[in-house]
Amino acid sequence: QKTAYEIGCELYDHDHPQPFHNITDKIDNFVWLHIIGYVFKFLFLRSWWICHTLSVSFELAEYSLEHHLANFKECWWDHWIADALLSNVLGMWIGSQIITLTGLERYQWRTLIEPTVRGIPSGGNTVGRITLFRPRWTRLRNMLLIAFMTVLALVGEVNTFYIKFLLWSPYH
Repeated sequence: QKTAYEIGCELYDHDHPQPFHNITDKIDNFVWLHIIGYVFKFLFLRSWWICHTLSVSFELAEYSLEHHLANFKECWWDHWIADALLSNVLGMWIGSQIITLTGLERYQWRTLIEPTVRGIPSGGNTVGRITLFRPRWTRLRNMLLIAFMTVLALVGEVNTFYIKFLLWSPYH
């Protein structure tokens, strides 16, 4: 059964016996798919910053492409509260817990310089510690690579929805 996600966008309906029916009617398997998807995204990317960037970017892509694909037409709260804030963040949190429990390394995608710490020798004793910075990537290169990766991920995600639509899948 298809759900019209763009109909009934009021959070609270005073005239209905179940005032939150607009929210409960729209909770379906896609909530679980958002959560599972962001668990795997976090396990792959290991960065809150990049995962949030992808989450918000995809919701903006849905807004800009809703005239092409009917299932991109959602209520504002479905985009920002149910998807980006609740489901995706929950998936990221679960992925973060798995990373922590397994002791895997987190990636620092925004690192521009790699610090090295060395002692300052003084008469055979180390007086203090200083941090020297070795440039690893330039700012522009880092920004462009992250932007390219984000666009590539978004193209891949949006492409799956177009393929479902073109192949007449019952889940579009």
